[in-house]
Amino acid sequence: MLKMFNKGIALPLFVVGLLAVTGCNKEKWDKTTSVGIAMAVSNTEVGQDGDAGYLKLNGGHVKIASVAVSGVRLQGDDAYGSYNSAIDVEINEGTTTITSMHLEQGTYSSMDVNVATEDANNAILLNGHYTRQNLSSVPVQLKIHTSHVINMRALENDGTHEVVLIEGKPRAMMIELNLTDWFADITSTMWENADQQGGNGQIKISATENIVLYNTVINRLQQGFEVKFQ
Repeated sequence: MLKMFNKGIALPLFVVGLLAVTGCNKEKWDKTTSVGIAMAVSNTEVGQDGDAGYLKLNGGHVKIASVAVSGVRLQGDDAYGSYNSAIDVEINEGTTTITSMHLEQGTYSSMDVNVATEDANNAILLNGHYTRQNLSSVPVQLKIHTSHVINMRALENDGTHEVVLIEGKPRAMMIELNLTDWFADITSTMWENADQQGGNGQIKISATENIVLYNTVINRLQQGFEVKFQ
């Protein structure tokens, strides 16, 4: 009878202990840490100043509509965070702070970041100058009016995709925009054949002007972005 009584007590006690441990683990992995998100613009020049084919971007902006983060976590449920508020990233300001969000701590086997530009006039506007083959400099303007969603896989500061977040240890996530990547596939022949407008021979690139150049840029929007933890 005593053995049966002990067995009868042991099983409930084991279950209670297991639930307690499970509850503690869940509480631990539900704790969050702050992740700051900023965007930096780099590489605004293509080629060498004074040479034919030189492109210098010296003004403009990228209007960000939203930033969404989703991560596959090893110790708990997947984590999600989002920021939905318009912010202008000025080309000449270097680094622009976007937001800060709290994500659950743990080891993430992957973390995806989606950045959406605004669906508005001049959502992306770039101004600059291009040096033609005859070494004359002409103004260049790129306008993108429609929204585009950029999908990125976040990198740790060592270049790997596994990201570690620890409660009480804030992290910084930097979205890097390399502008020269957008123009990498535009050849000198394409530049030379571009339509020019006005007395200064401005090259306007939009959905209705110099469409070949426009589509070439649109096809490389994704390549211009990268996101890394600092």
